[in-house]
Amino acid sequence: MLPRSGNNVLMIDTDGEPLGSSANPFVVSGAPAGDATIVDGGDVCEGATDDTAATAGGTGTVSAKLRRATTQLVALGAVADAAVTDPTASASTIALLKGILTELVAINVILTDVHDAGTHTIKTSTP
Repeated sequence: MLPRSGNNVLMIDTDGEPLGSSANPFVVSGAPAGDATIVDGGDVCEGATDDTAATAGGTGTVSAKLRRATTQLVALGAVADAAVTDPTASASTIALLKGILTELVAINVILTDVHDAGTHTIKTSTP
């Protein structure tokens, strides 16, 4: 059981003495009996809701990294990317996936033309 003072969890030092509010990095209210809340920006790892997006591969709070990740997901899903069917081309992931789908649709059309669904055989022409 965590030491408590009213509805707040107390942080204690190595001697078991409660830390004062100036030494306490954040106050958690409601825990463990109810939902724990930490004031916005009160946890230096989690960060604040208005943290600027972290740079790719850079350091930052969880909020900053999530902001960067959502920005990258939006860029990844850009619908303006045209399909790229050249496997050696440099293109976005979306453009390459669109290219693969284009090729798969073309292959499906060819297979539909030569497959007899009724007899499950390959259609052949007679000479």
